[in-house]
Amino acid sequence: MRLSRYFTLEEMTKSQTAERLGIPNSPNDEEVVKLEALCNRVLDFVRENFDIPFSPSSGFRSASLNKAIGGAQYSQHVEGKAADIGIPGIDNLTLALWVKDNLEFDQLILESYEPTKPGSGWVHVSYDSSANRMECLRYVDGNYHTGIGNGGLDHVRSHASSLRTTLDALIFSVLNFLRGILSLRRNND
Repeated sequence: MRLSRYFTLEEMTKSQTAERLGIPNSPNDEEVVKLEALCNRVLDFVRENFDIPFSPSSGFRSASLNKAIGGAQYSQHVEGKAADIGIPGIDNLTLALWVKDNLEFDQLILESYEPTKPGSGWVHVSYDSSANRMECLRYVDGNYHTGIGNGGLDHVRSHASSLRTTLDALIFSVLNFLRGILSLRRNND
């Protein structure tokens, strides 16, 4: 069944874990409607913008499948509102920033992205026809942080800024010490 111009129900429900464990992963009619909205309002635009075919690594998950993979208890995947995506050859930070700047969404999470490893992580995006929050998060080292940021570079920059402040204070102290020594020498001359 085709959900949108580029995506089918089969690829939005495909799960190797479900197949391996024999877990049913079929959405009901209401969940199919939500998957259609996600595909038509978000995923199709991503596909058209980057002009590279892709399939979500995770779309709809039945409650049993979500539990089996350790998904969040109230995951939007279970409702048919979310997909985890990545596009071959496109850095996930680039993808997340494009979605943030160009589309309406409920939640956008740059997950497990490492700036020094192109292609790392994935982008979780959800769409809620009733009320989109436009919430942006990044998931780094087991913690959620507000904003997409720079894929974790914010922490590196914050640390560098703190080192720079410490170094500036040290230089200032050394200069004051040297001024004191020079003024003592002048007084003794």
